[in-house]
Amino acid sequence: MEKKSCETGQTFPYKKKINEPVNKTKSQQEEEIMAEPFYIDYDECIACGTCAEICPDCFKFDDSMAHAEVTGFDCPKDLVQEAMDNCPVTCIYWGEEP
Repeated sequence: MEKKSCETGQTFPYKKKINEPVNKTKSQQEEEIMAEPFYIDYDECIACGTCAEICPDCFKFDDSMAHAEVTGFDCPKDLVQEAMDNCPVTCIYWGEEP
C-alpha cells in the first residue's frame, strides 16, 4: 500500500492505489460526467497533496502552500470523488463553499 508523508511528518496509507493521470482528448473528457461544484475546508486540510496527485486538473498543491486549492471544476466527477475518498482528513466536500 502506498503512503504519503504530510507536512506534519505523519504518514497516511492511501485507501486504494492511485492511478497515474491519463491524458485524454477533449472529446473523451466531454463524454465523461464532469464534476459538480466542490470545495476544500482549508481549516481541516493538512497539506498532504493527495487530491492534487489524483486530480491535478482540479486541485493544486506544492510544498510551499499551507493547503491544497481547487483550481476548477473541469474534470471527471469520479476523479474528484476518488480525491475525496483518499483524503486522510476528509476535508473535500460537494457543493458551494459556505
